[in-house]
Amino acid sequence: MTTGGERMINLVLALKSEAKPLIEHFKLAETVTDTGARLFEGSGLSLVIGGIGKAAATAAVTTLSVRSSPQEEQVWINLGLAGHRTHEVGRAFLAHSVEDAQSGEIWRPRPIVDADLPTVAVQTVERPELDYPEDCLYDMEASAFMAAVSRRPYADLIQVMKIVSDNRKRPTRQLTAQLAVRLVRQQLPAIERLISEIRLRSISGGDDGNVS
Repeated sequence: MTTGGERMINLVLALKSEAKPLIEHFKLAETVTDTGARLFEGSGLSLVIGGIGKAAATAAVTTLSVRSSPQEEQVWINLGLAGHRTHEVGRAFLAHSVEDAQSGEIWRPRPIVDADLPTVAVQTVERPELDYPEDCLYDMEASAFMAAVSRRPYADLIQVMKIVSDNRKRPTRQLTAQLAVRLVRQQLPAIERLISEIRLRSISGGDDGNVS
């Protein structure tokens, strides 16, 4: 539960290597859960390491949902790595659309402009994309995250932030846990800026970033 009018910020990540820099930077402490999910909390943040794939992302959202009050407004951020055919490894983006490649369903979160991050389309696929046929980021969790969070009655701000981990010159097979840690750590200033902007909106009562 948060106090002082601030909303709880829920972070959903797939991998321990993606989460490690955030856990260290924000000094989050691990919390025991009934489901055995890796949950970390502190400083108005709740972070869950859900695992790879859509089913894992859905379960991660459920893990955080059952721990919050039904009346408590929530901020949800899906943060992780994604591939793109040309964008430089290490660049960070906010999603202006998220498409499920299997169903064709599309969600359109409104990125927070003041976070000063470029925006891009994200497509969620069933397995790692090796050919990058479209001009978008490819991941394996964002569409399930959007579907699960959008059903929450008090979901307020919803954001998807992705960091490029692979492209045609540096394919996904070159991605290691050590590289994942480094890529997220390099983007800590951008992540902190996004969270700061969200907190400003929590205090002022703004609603930028809702799904449209």
